[in-house]
Parts: sequence; structure tokens; C-alpha cells
Amino acid sequence: SGATLVMIDGIQINSNTTGGFDFRDLNVDNIERIEILRGPQSSLWGADAVGGVINIITRRGKDKPSHFISFESGSFGLFKETTGSSGDLGSSDYSITASRTDFDGFSAANENEGNTEEDGYEATNISTRLGYNFLDDGRIEFIGRFTKSISDSDGYSFTTGKPIDGSDYNKIHTYYAAVPIQKSLTTWWNTKFNLNLSYDDFKSIDSSLQTSNILNRTYTADLQNNLNFNKYLSAVAGMEYQILNGTNVESGFHKNIYQTGYFLQVSANYKDRALLTSGFRHDVNSRYENKTTYKIEGSYRLTQTETTFRASTSTGFRGPTLNDL
Repeated sequence: SGATLVMIDGIQINSNTTGGFDFRDLNVDNIERIEILRGPQSSLWGADAVGGVINIITRRGKDKPSHFISFESGSFGLFKETTGSSGDLGSSDYSITASRTDFDGFSAANENEGNTEEDGYEATNISTRLGYNFLDDGRIEFIGRFTKSISDSDGYSFTTGKPIDGSDYNKIHTYYAAVPIQKSLTTWWNTKFNLNLSYDDFKSIDSSLQTSNILNRTYTADLQNNLNFNKYLSAVAGMEYQILNGTNVESGFHKNIYQTGYFLQVSANYKDRALLTSGFRHDVNSRYENKTTYKIEGSYRLTQTETTFRASTSTGFRGPTLNDL
């Protein structure tokens, strides 16, 4: 999981300490689509995109304003309430969803061995996307997500080597925010600037009330230029600057990683039959060796049989996390 990059609306949400992403609190109520990019994608996305990229895109307000409310119930004491509203107001649009989930759960440890305590879960989720259009094709957005959850878990017996009932639990607060601005500068040049923040506060409390509090913060400024030279040739070029922070409150550990990436990718497309893409990226990092990655891929489609042949070669890398360092 630490070699697959997870993004929400251009916000990198992998942990700076563990490298992976915890999917337990990912609520899909306000999500429009999820794109899966397979194989090394470091030439555009940088570190940790060796296995691929999971790109999650939230819903944009469309059509006249509409509103909804829903209630769900399931086994093991599951209840979920959701409400939302979205719409297009002309020069602006909005989409917002809020939900609450409560789950009594069941024992994670083996009930046949006397472990009957239920391990429950509760979560509050809010997701919003606000947009404003200006100067014909200009657009600015505010994208925000908030999650607060509590997950019960069991203890561990060093005598038997098995899970046992315990009052252990995790408290997680996450905040994601982005302000992307997009505008065409010419008929063939569109530029997008995205400022975003990912914040994760993870607390683990065991049966003896010992607390572990880990904070992850990622600050990103990303500039992307989309260039359409003609109907056959296009390119994307830009740079990204990130501050990756990890903090262990109890131990006083507090470290930053600073990194800058420069990327260029060129695509040639002949009548949607022949496609050739080539690109590279150079990453400059404050704590480990700088890295250059590349990708070359192509495809050809036989229109008579709708058969497509594909071939690619690419490189990727996984940077050491703060835990690794």
C-alpha cells in the first residue's frame, strides 16, 4: 500500500509516517468517480506511485439545486444518516454532503474463546465542493473534507499470541482542503494552480489508557500547464512543491521533508487509433537522493475488429517515509 499513491481532488493523502492510506474512513457519498492508473506513474506524480495511482474525484454541482436525506440500517447495529444538497447557480455551483455512521460491531477476537465484547465504530463525515466561474473560462474552487471517527479494537495476549478482549480504540480526525484556480491564457494554453492541505490526527488508546498521538501534515503547491498545439499533439508541464511533516506528540519527534518536482509529458494522438506518450520527472528532496523517472507508452487500435495493442516501459520509486528514516 505504501507504493500506491492515493489522491483526492489533487490532494495527496498517503501518510508521511507509514506511507500508506487508511481506507476505513473514506466515505463515498459525495464522490463522482474513482480513476485507477495501473503501473509506475512517477513521471507525473512523483514518489510512491510505483504500483499506480488511485485518483478520487468529488462531485461537482450540476443542474438546478436539489436536496436529499436518507436513512440506512443493517446488521450488527448499523445505522447511517445522510443529507446533502447540490446545484448549479449560473456563475457558481456547489455540492455538500454530511453523514453519520454508527455500528455496534462484533468481537474482532475469537468469540469461541470467550471474547464477547463488541468492537464498534462511529464516524461523522462532511464533504463539500464550491466553484465559481469567471472571465469566460476561468474557474476557482474550494474543496474540503472532514472526518471524525472512533474505532474500537481488541488487545493482544503475549501468552497465547492471539487477540483478546480489550478496551483499545483509535480516534481519527482528518481534514483535506484545496483551492484550485484554472484559466486559459491562450487558445492552446490552459494553466492550473492548486494549493492544498492534508491533515491527519491519529490517536491510539490501549486498555491501560496509554496514548499514542501521531500527526501527519502535507502542504502542496502545484502548477500544471496543459498545452494543445493541434488536434494531434499535446503536452503537460509544470512543477510541484511539498512539505511533508510527521509528529509524534509523546516522544517529541517532529520532522519535515521538503521536495520539489519538475515534470513534462508529451502525447501524440492520431484519430484515436494510434497514441504515443512520453514523459519524465525530476524530484529534488531534502532527505534522500534526487530521482529522475520516465515513461514511454503507446497503443494502436484496429478499427475493423476493435482490437487494441498496448506497450509501455516506465520507472517509479518509493521514497523512504519518516518511519523508515
